[in-house]
Amino acid sequence: VRMPLTTLALVPARAGSRGIPGKNTRLFGGLPLLAWGVTIGRETCDRTCISTDDPAIGVLAAQYGAEIIIRPADLATDEAPMLGVVQHALGALQPAPDVVVLLQPTQPFRTAEHVRAALELIEAADSVVSVVEIPACQSPDYAMRVADGWLTPFLPDGGILACRQAARPAWYRDGTVYVARREIIESGSLYGRRCRPLVIPACESATLDTEDDWREAATAHSRSNSSARSSSRTAGGGPVRSHP
Repeated sequence: VRMPLTTLALVPARAGSRGIPGKNTRLFGGLPLLAWGVTIGRETCDRTCISTDDPAIGVLAAQYGAEIIIRPADLATDEAPMLGVVQHALGALQPAPDVVVLLQPTQPFRTAEHVRAALELIEAADSVVSVVEIPACQSPDYAMRVADGWLTPFLPDGGILACRQAARPAWYRDGTVYVARREIIESGSLYGRRCRPLVIPACESATLDTEDDWREAATAHSRSNSSARSSSRTAGGGPVRSHP
């Protein structure tokens, strides 16, 4: 009988943020942004840790049940690769988990169902990455570049399509969840050779890089909660509590 994989939910939350200063501790839907990831991690994984360069962020995350991993300054810059952050966290934990579930704070619409679905897929893969389909009008087949004042296809084999329906399907990594096996991470990759996609509807994903992104996501979150409460009253149910 194969033993179940041990899982670590890792929430990376450094102090610095250029687009939205202090975003990891800023209130979103009544909770610090990082709390959404921590709570989902505790609901779905064996252990949940926060990786941060700021002890104050660690203390805040601990209030929601996370263990604290303080990372060095060189792993807390804008240029620091996420792989190094994850490898550092693995090295700080004993026993090391079989699987790391990376939950970036900037996806507050993430649900436990997303994570559980990814954990099912990892059973037969090196890694699982959530993706959202790119609208056809923004497909790489449509992308252009300006070179020496001339507009040309961005892809070497690209061309101007007759219609958007002819664009090939493409997806972008949205950050809702990354799952990778320990041995893949230790080998120097978050993906390995066998990476399975977890397709997320665009309405269940958020982008929080700018203040405009924040306002848009907060409005969508508020609208979703209002709709859920209204549906509950119509059905005669009890109060609805949004995740986490």
